[in-house]
Amino acid sequence: MKTITIKLVNGTIQDYATNVNGQGLFYRLNDGTFQQTAGNCQTPVFKTAQQFRRYLKLEKGARMIKSFGW
Repeated sequence: MKTITIKLVNGTIQDYATNVNGQGLFYRLNDGTFQQTAGNCQTPVFKTAQQFRRYLKLEKGARMIKSFGW
């Protein structure tokens, strides 16, 4: 998986991911597993962590603090 870690304005940290091909949308649950929220054919193919971050359209002030696998 290709992952990014986002720190939201309220201080919450959330992990988001795509599959190894850069498709789909997953987020990490509290138990450490990932839940898929958009299928592989429902998202574009993400080529960079920054492109994936923009796709999430998070609130203003949320920032990417870590990325892995890109």
